[in-house]
Amino acid sequence: MTEKPPVLRINNARRGCTTDTRILARRGWLTYDVVVVGEDETIGYNPATGKNEWTPIVGLQHYGDAEVWKLQNSWFTAEVTPGHKWLVDQQVTVQTETACTECGREFATGRGMTKHRADVHGVLTPRRERFEEQLVATRDFKQSTRIYLSKPADLGDQLPITDDEAELIGWIFGDGYMEPSGPTIVQSKPEQVHYLRGFMAAHFPCGEYVREPEGPQTHRIYRWKLTSEFWCDLASRSKASKDDALNFVLSLSVSQREAFVRGFLSADGTRDPRTQNDRLGYAAFQVSGPVAEAIKVAAYLEGYRPDTRVKTEFDSDRFGMQPMECIGFRTPIVKGRNLPVVGTRTADVWGPTTTLGTWTARQDQEIFLTATDVRRRTSRPGLTSECSPSGR
Repeated sequence: MTEKPPVLRINNARRGCTTDTRILARRGWLTYDVVVVGEDETIGYNPATGKNEWTPIVGLQHYGDAEVWKLQNSWFTAEVTPGHKWLVDQQVTVQTETACTECGREFATGRGMTKHRADVHGVLTPRRERFEEQLVATRDFKQSTRIYLSKPADLGDQLPITDDEAELIGWIFGDGYMEPSGPTIVQSKPEQVHYLRGFMAAHFPCGEYVREPEGPQTHRIYRWKLTSEFWCDLASRSKASKDDALNFVLSLSVSQREAFVRGFLSADGTRDPRTQNDRLGYAAFQVSGPVAEAIKVAAYLEGYRPDTRVKTEFDSDRFGMQPMECIGFRTPIVKGRNLPVVGTRTADVWGPTTTLGTWTARQDQEIFLTATDVRRRTSRPGLTSECSPSGR
């Protein structure tokens, strides 16, 4: 008698992301096996404020042999279980009117009034649609579902520096280099030079130096050298360091982070002419390393989806000999119809539980807001968890 091959049984109730997914904590990007439940915090969405903020990690689940879906379009990829949840705007039908306009009869619900008008008067009541913020499983995406991959953040922190000083550090991280006595900002683009000359002279003690163009250069090269005394004081207050740029970004207030990003994009960014949005369509260029990693998180905290492309020696538009990252500030919303399932497999998965029900995840270069393993309808105001029937 021929022996039957073993049957692989997959537990579809297991929810989460693949185990290569990292979580953003105050300590940086962590793998699931180093997360300390009850001590570590991540960044999640608070529906009461409409902002991302720090939220404690209060639990962690790890499952084996789970079904995993690969979601992919031309600009976003994620691997999650079918039951894994996301923060979305889900289109729902509402009918608030309860009085029949034909006979004046009152009903307890709008649905009852709608049925009465159809059955008694032969009149169809137009449906009214609105979007409601919910936590929805991947398998329950509709064509019109709007998935949020990021929200603006207010982390509640603030460094003892001014917004102008935060912008200055953005310029230094982008167009500056460090010397033993302090940083120097270098710029040759006429528009940026015009701005910097006024900005530096108005706010900071520094020397300005000019060098005539050489070789293929067409513009004068300007350098601004901060005084050693000022930089020592600012460095002490800000703890700004290119090697620890991520921690610096996570320590900024909303206005400080906005100023820092403005300075960095002015130094190392370019506009996409197809958009009129102040930030949407910007791209920052930076050599792979701590500063590039910090800019991705800054873009995410500002409410954008950081879109990263690494330029190598095979790219004709790269700069210099080192790998260069092009970090785009893109729309954080994708619709369900534009995020198809392109593959399935079985894999180990994990997911945290947080007090806000959401967290910040990273898969390869993708950084996105996603939801925790919430199994019941939540009582948090303004946010519901849409649950599938048992067994789905």
